[in-house]
Amino acid sequence: MKRSGVTALFFMGLIVSLVVCLPICNATSINYGTFTGSTVVYHNVTEDSVTDAVPLFGTPIISGDTLDFNPIFKSYSAGSGASDMTDGQLLATIIAKDGKYIDNVTFHEAGDYRLLGAGTSATFAMVINSLFINIYEVWNPITQATISINPIQFTADMTFNPSNGDYYLTVDTQVAIWTGTVTADLTAKLAASGWANHYATKVSINLDNTLLTQSEAGTSAYIAKKDFNGLGITSDTFNIPEPMTMAILGLGGLLLARKRK
Repeated sequence: MKRSGVTALFFMGLIVSLVVCLPICNATSINYGTFTGSTVVYHNVTEDSVTDAVPLFGTPIISGDTLDFNPIFKSYSAGSGASDMTDGQLLATIIAKDGKYIDNVTFHEAGDYRLLGAGTSATFAMVINSLFINIYEVWNPITQATISINPIQFTADMTFNPSNGDYYLTVDTQVAIWTGTVTADLTAKLAASGWANHYATKVSINLDNTLLTQSEAGTSAYIAKKDFNGLGITSDTFNIPEPMTMAILGLGGLLLARKRK
C-alpha cells in the first residue's frame, strides 16, 4: 500500500511506540468460543489488542457460513500534533464439515471517516487490514482421507474504496463511508504450493486490523468501523469430489498431456 512520506514516518513512529509499549502494556483478549455454520465450524474465535481494551470487534453471530461482527472500533485525534492508533487482531480456526472443503475465505468490512477544520494533508485518517492464513489439513484424493500437512502460510491485504484506505483533509471528502474486502483463494494457493487436486479442510486465520489518525491545530480526524455490515467473514465451501470425478479429471489431464506431445 503506497503511503506519503509524512504518513509513512507517522506510521513508523506509532509502530515503534507500540513495540516499546508491548512489555508494559496490558494486552487483553476475549475468546468467544465456537460457532457452527452450515458447512464449516469456526473454533476459538478470539480477539485481542495491545493498544485498547477489548471488545473492539464484539460478539459475533453466525448466519450460514458467515461470521458477522458489529464492531466498536475507532480512532480519533484532535488538535496540534495529536495522533492515535487502534490495533486489534481477530483469530479463528475454520474446519470444514465432513464431505466439504474450504475453497476460499472472504473478509469484508465498512465504516466511516470524518476530517474537519482548516488544515493540510498532515491531518488524515487510515484503515489497514492484513490477513494471515495457515492451511493445516487437506483432503487427499489418493487415500480419500484428510491428512495433516506442514502449514502453508500466506498473506493478503484488504483493498479499500475510496482511496484504498488513505484519507487526507485537503484531498478527500470530509465525511464519507469506506468499504474494504479481500478474498483468500485456498485452492489456488494449494495448487501453487505443490498440492494440486487437494482441498483445504482446516485453516487458521489472523486478521490484523489497524485504524490511524493524526491532526493539526484547529483540525480533527476520526475513523471507525460501523455496525452496518461492520465486519464479516465468509467461508465458501464445496463438496469434495467423488473418486470417479477425480479419476475423470486425472484422465483428462493425461489425455491433454499426450495431445501436447
